[in-house]
Amino acid sequence: MGSSAVAFAVVLLPGIAAWWTGRRLIPLRDDPALPERLMARRTRLAQAAGICWAGQLFLPGGALWMLAPGLLALLTGSFASRRALFDESWRLPSYLAWALRLGIASGGFWTLVAAAPSIVEWAGGSWLTIAALAAVLLAWSLWFAAIFRALIGARRLDRSDLQPAFEEILARSHAKAPGLYHAGPRGGRWVSALALPSVRGSAVLMSDTLLDLFDRDEIAAIFAHEVAHLEHYDRRRCLFMLLAQWLIVLVGVVAAPVVIHSIDLGLQSWIPGIWFFLIWLTLSVRISRHQAHEAESDRRAVEFCGDGPALARALTKLHALTRLPRRWPLEMERTASHPSLARRIQAIEAAAGIPSPPLAAPVVVAGRVPDRFVILGPERIEWLDGVPPETPHEPAAVREAAASARVLRYSELISLRVATAGAGGTLALVAIERDGTTHSLPLREEDVGRVQAALDRVDARLTRGRRGSVHHGFIASALSACLLAVTVFSAHVATLMLPGLIAAFRQNPAALVALGVTASAQAGLWFAGLIDQSGWAAWAPAYGPSAPRSEIGLAWLAIGILGVCALLLGVARAREAPESRRVGIGLTAGALGGLGLLAWLAVVVSALPGPVAARLHDAARAMPSATLALWGCAAALLLVRLPRARAGAATLAILGVLPILVGSTWFADRFVRDPLRVSNRSLTSEAREAVTGSQIHLDKIATGLRVSPSGSRFALQAWAGREEDDDTDDQAPARAPMLVGDFSGGSRPIEGDDLGFLDEGRALSGAVEPAGSLSFWGRNLQIGPDGRLALLSPEGAVLLVDLSSRALTRVRLAGGAPRAFTVVPAGGRIISLSRRPQGSTVTAYELGQLTASAPR
Repeated sequence: MGSSAVAFAVVLLPGIAAWWTGRRLIPLRDDPALPERLMARRTRLAQAAGICWAGQLFLPGGALWMLAPGLLALLTGSFASRRALFDESWRLPSYLAWALRLGIASGGFWTLVAAAPSIVEWAGGSWLTIAALAAVLLAWSLWFAAIFRALIGARRLDRSDLQPAFEEILARSHAKAPGLYHAGPRGGRWVSALALPSVRGSAVLMSDTLLDLFDRDEIAAIFAHEVAHLEHYDRRRCLFMLLAQWLIVLVGVVAAPVVIHSIDLGLQSWIPGIWFFLIWLTLSVRISRHQAHEAESDRRAVEFCGDGPALARALTKLHALTRLPRRWPLEMERTASHPSLARRIQAIEAAAGIPSPPLAAPVVVAGRVPDRFVILGPERIEWLDGVPPETPHEPAAVREAAASARVLRYSELISLRVATAGAGGTLALVAIERDGTTHSLPLREEDVGRVQAALDRVDARLTRGRRGSVHHGFIASALSACLLAVTVFSAHVATLMLPGLIAAFRQNPAALVALGVTASAQAGLWFAGLIDQSGWAAWAPAYGPSAPRSEIGLAWLAIGILGVCALLLGVARAREAPESRRVGIGLTAGALGGLGLLAWLAVVVSALPGPVAARLHDAARAMPSATLALWGCAAALLLVRLPRARAGAATLAILGVLPILVGSTWFADRFVRDPLRVSNRSLTSEAREAVTGSQIHLDKIATGLRVSPSGSRFALQAWAGREEDDDTDDQAPARAPMLVGDFSGGSRPIEGDDLGFLDEGRALSGAVEPAGSLSFWGRNLQIGPDGRLALLSPEGAVLLVDLSSRALTRVRLAGGAPRAFTVVPAGGRIISLSRRPQGSTVTAYELGQLTASAPR
């Protein structure tokens, strides 16, 4: 209960943050930078929700169902500020009901498709469940538009004053006349218009707020934009999309569960998660390609309605009512489904042949720092430093008094906007050149309105940055989150955590490249045997010490493949958008450089007081961050393309090779002078099959296997805990008596906490005080009477190592990996204890003849 409470509290944190930050925004409802503040707040809340909601899954007691109360808390926490800032009058239950209906109508179908394999598995994989789920999804796909309208309560639109304008627009279009509907919540503000294409009849839906607050020409222009969408999604395209959706449904509902039950791999449980990830990744790519279609729909809308200014006014009013900023951050500008208002107005004016009015007079803006100024002119912007405080705020006087100046034409910029540090944070005028160089001027509160008005005039003169699906933020976030999830469940996470979190929530090429290099390099080092397995295998929650090497290898292979994908994505983004090369470079390189420095210090400290060479060798193998962090930092620095950055990257890359050399067998063989360390030469290997000689089944769960010298008798410790508890726990509150028996079936209890055989007829038992503890079994080293070492391999085989002859014998037991085992050299027998449902099994194996031999 306590562990679940912690996970539940983590899920609620974004809702608490939404309530707290919303309180600070309510007094700023008349702030000219309120849209920018709201956008910054939404971004940070989304990042916080992603971290908390995904992170609780890795906490004890975390579960997927906790996402529902987390979303409810986020909506509830946002309600008070939303109601005040949007002038709404509805109550919380009405708001939550509308958000639920709109969410199901918009994303319910694809959420159900993405969760289909998990639902089928949860229901037991019955064909009845598969058929019912497939029928629901196929029907939902066919009647999507009708179901959407029903869920949000849409009604027929009957406005005689709009009919002539609508008919004129339809006469200029190739689209078939759609059904007209309107909908909206009572007391709430929902400003939107939607085109709902369908093979069963398309429709256009407008919100009640839009119909109430927009004039006739503006509504007609919005309708023309939606008709342009329907013209694009004609019946042929809709039929193709319907068939594609049906195919996806059949794969998710039928094929994926069949694959889960057909393959025999340890990673079967990953298939539902991989399917969920692929569905939303595909949708994100599709959304990222929608922006070009939106721009084309604006152009067609101007042709249909013949009134470009009306469309520009309508879009401006829509952004004002929804509190969306006119100018967006560069990353969002590239990846959003719609262009920013500034870009759309620029395109509309070009399509309508309307010249953009220039700025009437230069605007002088003094920064928060007394000696810094910016002059916004009709064709260029000037950044001035070293201006004396007493200088008049006139363009000529400021230019004359400035100690230094930088002049840029607007055509040299790809972004110029007012940015905020967060809800209630400081504001700054930020400009980004085509090569990624950034300029910033902290603004005074009283100047924000003048700056926003001036930017409205110069927006059309900026150069548009490149965009494409490769820049979509969700792709980087999803890829990074997937890599982090795989790593957390199966591998050592210290090095990958830093670039992974940065790439997931502050997408930039530097973080993606660093994440790709660290992930792929760590996978490569593991396959090469240059880092220790024990350090992560004991920690990783997905695999215990007996995890088969094939499953461990698949996990590392997945990490390597995802790392290469992250590397390629980061390089592609840096090439297509050179201005993004320096974004996040300080955070990424600084974090990884600090981690690498700490790892190096840990390696050096571990070598003291000595023997230095041996301790350095062990520390270097156990601390891969000493290499990987430096390589990730070097990869990030290489994106900057500056001589000093490249020199630093080369230095870090060379330093990162040193721990690999120190941790290698070459270093150990030549420099380690440890009398307990043998030469790391290869072992000759043979494989034997263990033949079952005798076996006995017990009706009790047991542990603590003890065997007589000849292997004819054994002693067990009956497990006193619950069946579902871990029978390897030696800290049980009570211990049952020892059971002594043989393979004929007889057994008798002997009081005591442990027992050792003196010979075939005598045994010594003893008790331990309650404060003491005993270790009854383990998977580590055993030393037999003949000096042979015995241990369990990760695959569950018994490994017998003869150090004198350097021979390795791998014995695979027919019953699988045992809970405990004992090697009896006399007669070549292995006595094993394994667990079965409702009891235990003791088996005596006889070693057979040599079946295979290969040098290793």
